[in-house]
Amino acid sequence: MSGDSGDIDFGRHLEAYLAIRDALGLAAGVRAHLLRGFLDHARGAMGPGSPIRAQTAVAWARDHA
Repeated sequence: MSGDSGDIDFGRHLEAYLAIRDALGLAAGVRAHLLRGFLDHARGAMGPGSPIRAQTAVAWARDHA
């Protein structure tokens, strides 16, 4: 969590996830690029403090298929 609003810091969690994968010897490669791109898209589609909606994920996936 970050700040007083209770917002989840998705960027921090993503980087921690990628660091764990790296520490386990699981190269993220293209996945890291895609996950960061999705996070950028989701940030643009949602308001501060809002959850990432399934329709946001589906729209991003459809555009990047």
